[in-house]
Amino acid sequence: MIRGYHADINPKARGMTICVMISVSLAKHKPDGHSAFRETIGKGQEVVECFMVTGNADYILQAWFPDIEALRHFITTTVQNLPEVADTSTMLVVDTIVRGAKEQSFSIP
Repeated sequence: MIRGYHADINPKARGMTICVMISVSLAKHKPDGHSAFRETIGKGQEVVECFMVTGNADYILQAWFPDIEALRHFITTTVQNLPEVADTSTMLVVDTIVRGAKEQSFSIP
């Protein structure tokens, strides 16, 4: 079913030229550790998507920044400064191959 409508604004039009994926591993795997992380990470405008994942990390963040200094500041003062966070790894997005939802056909009974 339709989940909603939204505007897809180009981050570069807002001066956000650097896209990164940040993997985050938590030190505390209890519900309160996850809650504190989720509450803090959702407050800023840098993170456009946050996924809870399986594997080597607990979360993957997609975030946009105007420059490397803003990225460094976000990682060191926001993410790594949280007591719940044990480790981070940042990957620079070089190119986007697929964006947004692909067309899908659904049959409604």
